[in-house]
Amino acid sequence: MLAYFIDGTYMSMESFNDRKKDSGYTALLENQEEAMSSSHQMKRFFRKLMNNNIGNKIYRKILQKLFLWRLQKVTNEIKERLNIYRLWELCRMQQAIQV
Repeated sequence: MLAYFIDGTYMSMESFNDRKKDSGYTALLENQEEAMSSSHQMKRFFRKLMNNNIGNKIYRKILQKLFLWRLQKVTNEIKERLNIYRLWELCRMQQAIQV
């Protein structure tokens, strides 16, 4: 389930069925196909988790931490690109001054 949240390529619960059938994905997780969860199992798990306040708070905290981690990663990538662009602009300006 953690791989599902980290990967983030599939946004529907039905993707658990597809991943359960995918032998490459199960091998990547070093798991057996029988041990993989189906979408029905995951829906039951989340339903039980959300029926009490403690599970709901924990789930929301995990989602918040994952969101902030991803936001930080994207923000760092944007800062890197801006720095490269600024450096490129500075080099271009210096070349224009020399000419």
